Amino acid sequence: MATAAATADSIGPYRAIRQLGAGGMGEVFLAHDSELGRNIAIKLLPPDLAADGEQLTRLRNEARNASALNHPNIVTIYEIGRDDSARAFMAMEYVDGQTLRELMRGGAMPVRKALQIAVQLADGLAAAHKRGLVHRDLKPENVMITSDGVVKVLDFGLAKSVAVNDNDTNVSEPGTLVGTYGYMSPEQARAGEIDYRSDQFAFGSILYELLTGTRAFDGTSGVETLFMVVRDEPPALSIVAPHVPAPLRWIVDRCLSKDPDDRYVATRDLARDLQYIRDHFSETGVATPIREKDSLAIRAKKSWPIAAAVVIAVIAAASVTAYVRQPEPRSITSERYLTYSGNDYSPAVSPDGKLLAFASSRDGVQRIWLKQVAGGGEVALTEGIDDFPRFTPDGASVLYVRADPERRRPGSLWRVAVVGGEPRRVLDEVTTADVSPDGTEIAFTRPVPVKGGALAGIFVAGIDGANARELARSDVGTLHPRWSPDGKSIAVVITRGGRVTQAALIIDAATGKTKELAAPPKAGEMSSVIWTADSKNVIYVRAQSVEAVVGSSAHVIRQNVKTDETEIVGWTSHNGLVLDAMRDGTLVLDVRSPRDNLRAISGATERWITRGNSSDRQPSYAPDGKAVLFSSNRSGNLDLWSIATDGGTVRRITDDGAEDWDPGFTPDGKKIVWSSGRSGNLEIWIANADGSDAKQISHDGVDAENPTATADGQWIVYCSFNPAKSGIWKVRADGTQATHIVKARTSLPEVSPDGQYVAYRLAFDTRTAQPLVRVARVSDGKDMGVSIPIRLLRRTSAILGRTRWMPDGKAIAFLAQNEEGINGVFVQDFVPNTDTSATRRPLGGFDRERATESFGIAPDGKTLTVAGWEQLFSLFSIEGVPGVTKNIARKES
Repeated sequence: MATAAATADSIGPYRAIRQLGAGGMGEVFLAHDSELGRNIAIKLLPPDLAADGEQLTRLRNEARNASALNHPNIVTIYEIGRDDSARAFMAMEYVDGQTLRELMRGGAMPVRKALQIAVQLADGLAAAHKRGLVHRDLKPENVMITSDGVVKVLDFGLAKSVAVNDNDTNVSEPGTLVGTYGYMSPEQARAGEIDYRSDQFAFGSILYELLTGTRAFDGTSGVETLFMVVRDEPPALSIVAPHVPAPLRWIVDRCLSKDPDDRYVATRDLARDLQYIRDHFSETGVATPIREKDSLAIRAKKSWPIAAAVVIAVIAAASVTAYVRQPEPRSITSERYLTYSGNDYSPAVSPDGKLLAFASSRDGVQRIWLKQVAGGGEVALTEGIDDFPRFTPDGASVLYVRADPERRRPGSLWRVAVVGGEPRRVLDEVTTADVSPDGTEIAFTRPVPVKGGALAGIFVAGIDGANARELARSDVGTLHPRWSPDGKSIAVVITRGGRVTQAALIIDAATGKTKELAAPPKAGEMSSVIWTADSKNVIYVRAQSVEAVVGSSAHVIRQNVKTDETEIVGWTSHNGLVLDAMRDGTLVLDVRSPRDNLRAISGATERWITRGNSSDRQPSYAPDGKAVLFSSNRSGNLDLWSIATDGGTVRRITDDGAEDWDPGFTPDGKKIVWSSGRSGNLEIWIANADGSDAKQISHDGVDAENPTATADGQWIVYCSFNPAKSGIWKVRADGTQATHIVKARTSLPEVSPDGQYVAYRLAFDTRTAQPLVRVARVSDGKDMGVSIPIRLLRRTSAILGRTRWMPDGKAIAFLAQNEEGINGVFVQDFVPNTDTSATRRPLGGFDRERATESFGIAPDGKTLTVAGWEQLFSLFSIEGVPGVTKNIARKES
């Protein structure tokens, strides 16, 4: 950008508005960029810098590296230059908020609030450190907090390039100091070599101050403070802040270690540990009781991974219901990644424990791969499109499910030798399968067509696919059959559409008699099960959040198949869908590392509405189009938020310890409706548009979701996943006259603009076993003769969100996949009792990098806001879980 003459009210090409502050790094002004029509911040750098061309060039290079981060927790630098008055300036993102120093003037912060700040700060540091950037002068003055609670780090990577006039800092030359007294690391204080771990020390000093209200190192002079940094430990948090949870104290201690080698190997690990604590301690921040022997053991080895410490505290703190037995004392567990492509899932361990089979789309084709557990080598085994591998008991072959590219029917079961060769088709119309312990039979799932839809069938056939017979059927979805070691039972995972209603179904392999195991309340998505060696218990991983699509920590649960007794035996930082185990009891799980953000699409123009590492999804426009309501975990809890469509102002609408999600407005814009777990299970709630005066209006008792209001605002239509009354319901806005209008296994209702019809998702098409969009009349539930198939060519764990009506009510927009298997929004005309499939057309949101999984349509029909879901899938091991290590069914070679 060309510079302009500097005047009394201009700095380079920018018009100065007012001074924001001044310090050793220079004066800071609020300014206006007339070319791009935005307010920015301008920093006038020290005069000696402008005269030093080499130093200014070095500064530009540092700033260029920092600005390339484009991270939501790091202030973006736009330009560095000199104006015609030879003043050096730096133009950067303007942050409307206050510095962390200003925020800390009120003294110690509540633990929850401190964690919200610390997690964001650590996340920004981790992103920078990954790119080789070190701050060198991290302190509360260099951290901004926006009015929305977003943390922004200032001056990243610039300390070594800018000579500072403070008494606190000096330029980073050999043998000199760089940083600020009280936040320098010991190696900085000694003028030694510094790296990212020095930032970790400064971070620890800041976190200590957030939690105590006092500085960790604060001498009467700068020299005395430096001596304290090098020589002394700060007062113990257990004494000055006993309310701080022990795992959080350990994080601070680790960051403040004098030896850099005792700090974190990677700042990303620091960020993750803080996220674990944030997600598993209540708003009160009360310390969790920890067994003394565990506490002593951890203090004896301070460098143990803090995640293990968190496991102990979290499990000790777990709130379990009456039927969940308190677990035995726990040992330390550990976690590690087994694969790193970001596209690996559905693990299966060979009987001898030497091989790991899994599905992966790492090369653009979803196929089965083999990995040597010891050596680490990985090789593709099949051609694709393949998923759900399972080894035969002799370990010589792998069975897997191959998708039909045309999706005219469910997939087929194939078998291939581990050493390679020509695969052989075993069975048609199979969704998932497993081999019996003696290798003579296959248990598999497939849809069973019935009038008006399909049921889920569990079948058994010979190992060659012959003599298939139906063992049992269910009116809910079934996946991942697993034989018990004694061959007498088969366990499958069942789901009614809501992720909180998943459970294990136990089937007698001889008689087909079924028993559904009770599911822990207020839990989310569950994995496939594994059996204990005595065939008496199943073990599975269950997400602790209903919003499992965004990734969630999870419990490892052991459940007795006869008594239903349930025990939480472990904890893991991730949930997953497919679980298996090594011979030594090490669990192997496919886990997710996702984020979900909103972007608006209008014709060929796209812009981000939200951007960061949170999960912002389920957008719903206000009737006047001035705001978008959405669910987000950005606060560390699942709540409702609103963002203005013109200026991007974000406001938190709900603030409750329970999970709030799937929101919508009433047509007059005065009320909002959503699904909340405040009563102990998900129910429908209504409140004023600002979140006040919240009231529960449904009384489903199990799982009520997806509320949507009629045009007159008199009725709220929603979906029940209660087995006794599943389907579409309507209830008056005051909670009266609950009426069952569609009695079927449905989900995701959406009322038409005129209030006459409700579009909803039906689980199965009898031909393809894929979902359908159907339409019913709201008044009486009469089917309107509309059937729109939802095409899914490739596996996706992105939950395809609710259907939307176009504003004129003449067409229905829905999520599906295009011919390349990419998620996006389609639209199709709506005419009762008419096949309008010829009018099906893409509307937008097709992105190879981000799976569109929910969306909203502006009232004028011109703008589409989509939740773009980015997720990495990896195979993950969980070692040392009590109740698993000693009792897991041993696989024999």
